[in-house]
Formats: sequence, structure tokens, C-alpha cells
Amino acid sequence: LWERWRSRVYPNCTGCVVRTPAIATYMQKWVAGDKLHVIPPAVTNVRQKALIGWNDRAKKFLFVGRLSQEKRVDLLLQAWKLAASQLPDWSLDIVGDGPEKQRLTKLAQSLPQVHFHGWIRDRDELDAIYQDARFSVLTSKYEGFPVTLLEALSRGLPGIATDCSSALQLLNQNHPVIRITETDSPECIASNLT
Repeated sequence: LWERWRSRVYPNCTGCVVRTPAIATYMQKWVAGDKLHVIPPAVTNVRQKALIGWNDRAKKFLFVGRLSQEKRVDLLLQAWKLAASQLPDWSLDIVGDGPEKQRLTKLAQSLPQVHFHGWIRDRDELDAIYQDARFSVLTSKYEGFPVTLLEALSRGLPGIATDCSSALQLLNQNHPVIRITETDSPECIASNLT
């Protein structure tokens, strides 16, 4: 449905701003090249906080985002099921809300150490959750620009992410991000968690 909508609407635009050259190449399916403008997000240059005290943080993996199909939290839960026995002191914290929440909560019932926090609006509370984790995890099928990953990196969390956005190339230049290339494999994600 989304692709059909794009094919009807995008060709009529007078201009389109994208964040990376790879996204511009992809968008040429619908938008003429002379209408595309690549403007990288300025926030990619944010300095990551030093990993001071990183080993003192709780042994937690953290997912922050919308609980919807494209974020593939179900894939993360499958990976956690495979990895949890090797990480008995670790937990998986999931912050967010969305149409998949009920299904994901049910999937997680039989898994050890999975905690759903719901959507957190208070920036100080969210900051505390970021500060309490050791890794940020992103398992999206696609992202325009992974803002939650950038938020985590700016708070000193290294990232583990599926290859869901060409913007990861920008982030990876200055920040520790493990890129998972086998994006549909719970086994591959699990091996990167362990």
C-alpha cells in the first residue's frame, strides 16, 4: 500500500530532501534526480560520551522505538531466546508502544529477563534508562535515519543494529556500531548479542 501511494504522489513533488546518497538513489524510482537534495542530518557529528563507567552499568540491552512490524522486535525476541542462556546476568529492556505491543508482550512471556517499559515521555526518565544500559539494539527492517540509535550513542551506548539504513555508514564513522548484515537471521543477531 505504501509503495503504491509513493508511486502516485512522489512523482508530483517539486523537491525532495533525503539524508544520504544511497537514499537518493533509491528515491529515483519516483523522483527525478534534479529534484532530489541530499542533506545529511547535522546531528551525526554529535560526540559520543566517553564510555567512562561503562562496565559499572547494568547488564542490559535496550530497544527504544515504536512497537510496529517494521521495527521487528519479534526478531529481537527470537534472538534473545537463543542468546539468553549464554547471558544469565543480562536483561532486555524494551521502551515503546504501538500496534504490536500486545503480540510482543505475549511472545516475551516465556523468555527470561525481558522488561517492557511502555512509552516514556519524560526526557529525564528516558535519559536514566539509556544511562542504565550497556548496549542499544535496533532490529528494524528499514529506517530513514535511526534517531533512537543516535540518542543512545550520544549517551555512551554502543549500538548493535541490523543493516536497516545507509545512515549507519555515517554513524559508524565516529561511533561504535556493530552492523548485522544478515538482517533476517535471529541466529546472527543472537551471536552479536553474545
